[in-house]
Amino acid sequence: MPDDALGRGHRQCCSKVGGSSGLGEVGVGPAIDGGRDRRGVMAERADHDTGPRRHPTEGIDRVEADLEGHLDLEDDNLRTAPIHQLDGRRPAVRLGDLRRLEAMLQQPAHYLAPLVPVKTQHNLPQRVSTGKPMPTPHPPPAANPPQPKAWWPRLAALLVLLLAGTSIVFLAVKRPEGQSIRITLMDTTSPRGIYDDDNRGSGRSNSKELYEFFKRELKEIAPENIDEQSVGLNWDRRNQVRLHRPDLLIIHRSVFFHPVAAHLGFLYPEEIKTNFLDKATRDAELEQFDKRYKTLGDDPLRGFLGDIGDAVPRTKFLVYSRGTDRNWLSASFRVEWVKSLEQQYPALKGRVTTMLIEPELLDGKKNSSFRNPKTRDDLLKLVRTILELPEKRKP
Repeated sequence: MPDDALGRGHRQCCSKVGGSSGLGEVGVGPAIDGGRDRRGVMAERADHDTGPRRHPTEGIDRVEADLEGHLDLEDDNLRTAPIHQLDGRRPAVRLGDLRRLEAMLQQPAHYLAPLVPVKTQHNLPQRVSTGKPMPTPHPPPAANPPQPKAWWPRLAALLVLLLAGTSIVFLAVKRPEGQSIRITLMDTTSPRGIYDDDNRGSGRSNSKELYEFFKRELKEIAPENIDEQSVGLNWDRRNQVRLHRPDLLIIHRSVFFHPVAAHLGFLYPEEIKTNFLDKATRDAELEQFDKRYKTLGDDPLRGFLGDIGDAVPRTKFLVYSRGTDRNWLSASFRVEWVKSLEQQYPALKGRVTTMLIEPELLDGKKNSSFRNPKTRDDLLKLVRTILELPEKRKP
């Protein structure tokens, strides 16, 4: 073997990566081009070699046996000869590194690639020699090494708890009087549903009358937080009511009936009593009116209240009427009406209040109107009670 293969006086371990196979010199020597066949690993001719040699792949035991013949008892540093010369002619492994050699045999490394079965060589990495002694190989990393616990999920959970606690405290604190309180007013533009004569000609609804009244009397609530809805035959602003998210919805019970009755020309009870003198005919017409009112007025109203009640859980309702449906004049009927509404829509339980707009003598004429002093006082008391606002002190 040439002196530069691997002797005691030489200290080089590995050399540059080279050759077509990606493996350079092992020890000191030129690049090697390798190949294989069915019998083993083929170490092709090196730059200064005269012919190829074969190293049969007979397993780890055979490799260890070959290496046993390359022991040198006087050197503690690992040395290797060119691959094609590992045939037992000269020592290539020192006794002091026997344990490290055993570890390397158990975990094939790049510098022993020619000694490893061919099927494992295609994944071996290339390395460049640094001229330093080979380090002891470490065991392979686990297939699924344990990952350190991420800190951000814990932090996110802590932030959620803190925000939830803050929200609870915020909700527990009583809201300042009138702050962010919202009211929605709904009434019809149909003449038969407007209470005051001077408003009928212009189509000014009762809700507009109430809007002006609340602006003057409910100073705790900002005017921009009072939403007024005038309802006609083709009214379609239900979603606007939802988006306003009112604390209180004040609505005329006949808000949906009057526009339809006007459009279809229905007779009202007082007109039926005047036009039909025959009792049987009159009673039949009155019964027909009740059915129409239920189908075209009361049922749509109940469905609307249930819809808003589900969409906006905080909304409470004040339903008023002067008695287009004659049953509304009875206090017991109004109580039963609320109970049946709550049974139909359980989410409305405890959220609906009713009011009868009674006729009063005003300007020499008896009329049901929001301009009547008693009606206004009763309405304000109900609104303050529902919204839990303190009563206004009288001067």
